[in-house]
Amino acid sequence: MTDGRPPTHSAEDVLEAIDQLLEAGERDLWEGGVRPETVADELHTSASSAEDRLTALVDDGELVAVDGACPETYRPRVSYLPADHPDAQAPEY
Repeated sequence: MTDGRPPTHSAEDVLEAIDQLLEAGERDLWEGGVRPETVADELHTSASSAEDRLTALVDDGELVAVDGACPETYRPRVSYLPADHPDAQAPEY
């Protein structure tokens, strides 16, 4: 029986999805990472659930929020990379 909420994905599920998306070239411009919406599509969950999980993984040191740009509009936006990725440096504000 479910309570109506989307299923929670493990850290391993999310990290694996990000690795697969990066290998497929699904990342923002300017050394950006993977967008929460893209992770949500990959995991068949809502964007808000994916964002919550990504934020928790940043807090745990597994991911880094990085600045990138939308490939269609070139507008800056936040995306995510594994903490051990060569481009994973948090923006300095």
